[in-house]
Parts: sequence; structure tokens; C-alpha cells
Amino acid sequence: LQTIPYVPSIGGTMTIVSFPAMVPEAPPCGDTMAAAYQSGLIRLSVGLEDPSELIADLDQALTGATSVSG
Repeated sequence: LQTIPYVPSIGGTMTIVSFPAMVPEAPPCGDTMAAAYQSGLIRLSVGLEDPSELIADLDQALTGATSVSG
């Protein structure tokens, strides 16, 4: 993702993505990030940004993810 940031918790009016499998206090790195991805669960909290920007960012991220995964 280029527009939507990773954050460990929810709050505010900005769109964020988080990985519920991760411990909120732990920064996303190494084995912790790998475990979060492997859980298959991602939380997207949609904020008040322009919907077309969010859709474009999600589209490019998902397109990239599918080309990497096979």
C-alpha cells in the first residue's frame, strides 16, 4: 500500500490497515510480520479520504500481491 499506512491500533478519521494477529505494542518486523501475514487476517478501517484514492491504492496493492503469490 502506498496511501494507506500500517498502524497497530485504530483511531482517528484516516484509513488504516492493521494485522489483528500482532501484539499491539510490538512493531511490525521480522517473524512477527511474517506471522501476521500467514494468519490471513487483515483489518482495513476505512476513513474519510477520497474513495477513488483508496480504491486505487487497494487495487495496486492487491494486483501486486496476486502477481507475487502466483
